Amino acid sequence: MRHIFGRSFSPAVVAVIVILILLSSCVGVIALARQYLSFDKQVELLATAIANLFGTIIGATLAFWFALRQLTIQSREAYKKALVDTTFELHREFNNSEMSEARNRADKIFRQYPAPVALDALEENFPDVETRPIYLVIRFYQRLWLAIKNKRVDTKLVPELFGEIFYWWFVNYLEPQVMPVGWQICSDIQDLKNWFDENSDQIIHRVWLDRAYLEKQKHVANVSAGSEQSMK
Repeated sequence: MRHIFGRSFSPAVVAVIVILILLSSCVGVIALARQYLSFDKQVELLATAIANLFGTIIGATLAFWFALRQLTIQSREAYKKALVDTTFELHREFNNSEMSEARNRADKIFRQYPAPVALDALEENFPDVETRPIYLVIRFYQRLWLAIKNKRVDTKLVPELFGEIFYWWFVNYLEPQVMPVGWQICSDIQDLKNWFDENSDQIIHRVWLDRAYLEKQKHVANVSAGSEQSMK
């Protein structure tokens, strides 16, 4: 509960303080009673004080428990809402005009090569301004993985929102042209792919992969046809 109350706060400490205050008050009343009341009255007063003390303790404990439970529920709901909001915010970012344009430009750059070429080789043939769209895409997927890894998104929503397009990129471009570079970002993207493999619905996962590989086969066929035309 530290995230709710702070590191220095302990519900047990508060309960002990309340009980000590009640006990000290009870002792004070008993001391006064011994000076001014008969023994029978003292016994009666003591029994009443003990009953009231236990009743107060039980009532305070129950009230504190219910308040703590309600606060915990509210905190969990706020945390879940924050995860959902972050997930949809990433989805909006991935589909905004800047990212959509970056994905289209990155696709065109990759398609200019008849055979897979590693990212570091692409950098030798294109200026930084041309390769920027590629980095926007791969860095987005790196951030998505880090958000999943650090539990900053709703993982139940991630496969449906991002899975299909990720597999398309991974099969067609990321695996053959980015992963061989061996940078840390490549390791993060591989971890993201492994996570999708384990956490996606297996039937839908198979459909995503089939579509991605079909697109890759079409690209290879188009490249082969273009090579034959150039040879003629």
